[in-house]
Amino acid sequence: MKINFYKSTTVSYMKTQLKVDQLLRTFEITNTRWTNLEDQLIFEFNKKIENKSIGIRIIIKGINDKNRNQMYRILFHYLKTKLEFISCGLVEFLQEFMPHLVVYNDKNESITLYQQLECVNGKILIGTGMES
Repeated sequence: MKINFYKSTTVSYMKTQLKVDQLLRTFEITNTRWTNLEDQLIFEFNKKIENKSIGIRIIIKGINDKNRNQMYRILFHYLKTKLEFISCGLVEFLQEFMPHLVVYNDKNESITLYQQLECVNGKILIGTGMES
């Protein structure tokens, strides 16, 4: 898929990473982790809700040296929009970040709730983590 948004950005991914961290701090999110792999970015953070730490993992596939600045800008605006919706009371945090919630599968591996979904014969099934 060809993505044209922010394609010509001159903002480096490192500067955008700092801006994302600053943005999250304004919403009292301080624990972040950036993992750059060969062809993907894994961005994780924790948010305290009612004295519980909620893990969020956003995976961006297809990232490379050519589009890295662009993809980081897209991530920044994606998070900014979500957090603005939450701060205005339009949605709750868990609603907005539901697909990115970190859960554990039956092998005790951390995965996102979205990854927990399985598609079988065109039907989406939610695994319980209790399958044998």
